[in-house]
Amino acid sequence: MDRLRLLLILATMPDEAFGWLVQSIMLVPGRTNVWPDGLGGFRKESRESITAARDAAREFWDRPT
Repeated sequence: MDRLRLLLILATMPDEAFGWLVQSIMLVPGRTNVWPDGLGGFRKESRESITAARDAAREFWDRPT
């Protein structure tokens, strides 16, 4: 898998999810796990986009090099 799937997910995720992701990265630089323990506080669309981004990132990370 190339980066396109992950980039498209990030580009189209709701502002709620994207804002949380960016804030998490900016507040804790170098943190390897920026995903929430539970997604219950997000709207359905945000939960789905976060899950899709997580899956795409895992697929990208696990790809053969």
